[in-house]
This record gives sequence, C-alpha cells and structure tokens, in this order.
Amino acid sequence: MQPPETGAIELPFATLWIDDGGILCTISNNNKRTIEGMKTVMDVYKNLTKGKGGEKFCLLSDITNVGPINRETRIYLGRELPKYIKAAASISQSPMGRMLANVFLGLGTTTFPAKVFSNEKNAREWLMQFNN
Repeated sequence: MQPPETGAIELPFATLWIDDGGILCTISNNNKRTIEGMKTVMDVYKNLTKGKGGEKFCLLSDITNVGPINRETRIYLGRELPKYIKAAASISQSPMGRMLANVFLGLGTTTFPAKVFSNEKNAREWLMQFNN
C-alpha cells in the first residue's frame, strides 16, 4: 500500500489518505501511541467524516510497523473509533503487528466488523462488502 503523491495527511503515528474507492487508508509507523496523539488522529477522522456528510469510513490499515500502545489508549480507541469507522481491515506482514491487532480485537472493544490480514488484496476484498 502506497500513499498518493499528493493529498496524504502526515501525522506522528501514521500517514493517511482516502483512496479512489472512498476507503480511508493508513500506514502506521512505530511511534508509541498515546491518548493525546490519538486525539489528534480522531480529530482528523472527525473532520473527514464531516466532509462525507457524517458517513463513516471503511478503514484499511497497514500495521506492519505499528508501535506500542498501552491499555488506556486501547480503551480510548475502542470508544472513539466506532464514531468514524464502519469496518476495519488491518494488514500486517509482521508477527508483532498481527499479535497486537489480534489482542486489540480479542478485547472486544470494537463494535464494528474488524479483521486482520497478511496481504492488501484479501483485506480490500473483505472490506468492500461494507463500503457502500
């Protein structure tokens, strides 16, 4: 997954953009996630959602290089993400990324469909059923 030449938003934790199919795409880096930092990300999600008339996004995230995230931040994300996300597909080519995603999903904090994949093609195919 590659960001476009223009239009991508660079944040301390990720690069994000909306692709041609209307899917919100993110590539995570390995910076430590904090509640303060995630509030910045949620502000961006909120503004993007407002730009779509309040419609939620399907989220495609490459979390191969995701950084550490503490319990308090996971709880915060579990509470905030459903406001902006209708389904999420995470891609990880690293065992650590898959483990962190499965831990997050296993906590039962997501109220939207979410799944972890090892490749973008399968993740996109699964996500398209929610992208109407």
